[in-house]
Amino acid sequence: EFMAMLAHELRNPLAPVLNALRLMGLANADAARTSKQRKIIERQIRHMSRLVDDLLDISRISRGITSLNREPVDLRELTLQTAEDYRGTLEDHGLNFRVQVPSGPVWMEGDTTRLAQILGNLLSNAKKYTGPAGSVTLTLESTQEWASLSVSDTGVGIPSEIRSALFQPFVQADKSLDRTRGGLGLGLAVARGLAVLHQGDLLAVSEGSGKGAEFVLRLPVTKMSAEIDQVEAAVSAPASRTPVAKLRILIIEDNCDAAESLGELLQFDGHEVALAFSGREGVQTALSWIPDVILCDLGLPEMNGFEVAQAIRLKPEMSGVHLLALSGYGQADDRLKSKAAGFELHLTKPVDPVTLSKLLNQFKLP
Repeated sequence: EFMAMLAHELRNPLAPVLNALRLMGLANADAARTSKQRKIIERQIRHMSRLVDDLLDISRISRGITSLNREPVDLRELTLQTAEDYRGTLEDHGLNFRVQVPSGPVWMEGDTTRLAQILGNLLSNAKKYTGPAGSVTLTLESTQEWASLSVSDTGVGIPSEIRSALFQPFVQADKSLDRTRGGLGLGLAVARGLAVLHQGDLLAVSEGSGKGAEFVLRLPVTKMSAEIDQVEAAVSAPASRTPVAKLRILIIEDNCDAAESLGELLQFDGHEVALAFSGREGVQTALSWIPDVILCDLGLPEMNGFEVAQAIRLKPEMSGVHLLALSGYGQADDRLKSKAAGFELHLTKPVDPVTLSKLLNQFKLP
């Protein structure tokens, strides 16, 4: 049953992607049509990436190997930012979206990305099960010890027959053939698992079918300190330096489509790019061309990415090269292994081009 559901959810985005590519390839495709189809492709790829991410997350959580990057987090700021990220999609769905937060910060030690993921999953769930003209409310409250984040909606509610299994993987209210609400039934399971990792909990409240639902995320809070203020000031301070020169970038990647498309994006930004499609070819190209930056896949033929990094770091003439790992694996252990091999950074595929561009700008600073 799960494999059939997974096939359905992965095939659905593929149809508009293939149709859009076909339309973009027509001889009479104008700029407006191409732009529209490009947005369709981007939207569907993001959807597929979320499906894959949920599968990976629930696997890691169930095996107890998920790690958190803990740092001081202002839950008020995180709530407002996540609300704005999702406001457009909720209001486009015809929902009245309200946000209620306290006037001052609410601090905790947590993983900003994972906490935003929990809220995002809850807001996406509310949208999925609330029809147009309904309402969704996101509320943050706190005491001296606990913060309470709730997402309430006026949607279909929680049927009594699935209430006890609501946070188990692959459980969904929508079991119809058309699966109009879609998804893999993993969002709430992932959210609950991440809440527990933060020493918190996630609860569901509903009076039954047709009476809406409320999900309450409880998290432990910490007292605000001067050190937290200093961290926030450093993070929010504007950069005082600007990029100066373009880079020589070597991409070592055995997936030709991935390497060539990434290379074209970097060339469009003005960088000089070379490609290598195996580990051995990558080392040879690096030694003869001396790039400024190497983007290296880890799963390479002939020599894997770890061996490439070790070979390059042994060469004195390569001491100034920035070495970045590209991988489909992004857990803490994977990052530690790449760092031990000589990589400066570990980037998880697919790498967002905008994020990569900002990262490369740092290497151009004097």
